[in-house]
Amino acid sequence: MRRRISVFTFTLAAILLVFCSCASDQAVRPPLRTIAAEELFNRGIARIEKGDYDHAIADFNRVLKINPQYVLVYYQRGVAYDNKGFYDNAIADYTKAIKMHPRATIAYFNRGIVRAKKGDYDNAIADFTKVLEIDSGHALAYYNRGTAWYYKADYDRSCADYQKACELGNCDGLDFAKEKGVCVGE
Repeated sequence: MRRRISVFTFTLAAILLVFCSCASDQAVRPPLRTIAAEELFNRGIARIEKGDYDHAIADFNRVLKINPQYVLVYYQRGVAYDNKGFYDNAIADYTKAIKMHPRATIAYFNRGIVRAKKGDYDNAIADFTKVLEIDSGHALAYYNRGTAWYYKADYDRSCADYQKACELGNCDGLDFAKEKGVCVGE
């Protein structure tokens, strides 16, 4: 009887030791899938910086197969698509990032830039306005919204946004509009 108890105790202790060491090991090291996703993500960013957009997109696609909830991947893949001129894909990825993180000003901002490139000034203005609702001190959002208003020939709103951007430190739009004779006396 005593031998059975000691064997049982030893077996129980061994099982607990194995489970405890596994649990602490998992707490220290992330799962391999997470490590692989991070490495692919970082490699994708490096490839964007080198202008290797096709391979960056392929890396981001692989990350999303591992973790489809990785919001930054949608944003970065959108950047790669934008740089390739695949504007609809970029807009789709920025939209996905926004749905996952509704206060991501950078995703609204970049989606607005892409929409403006496509000539979709109304939606670009809506995106820049959303950026400004979240961060009223975003000079580039004022500048780009002013540019969208300019291309819509709404010069009063364009000048107002350029003026605000200038107050925040970016006077490029205001200088341009003054040269064109659009913003006089600003």
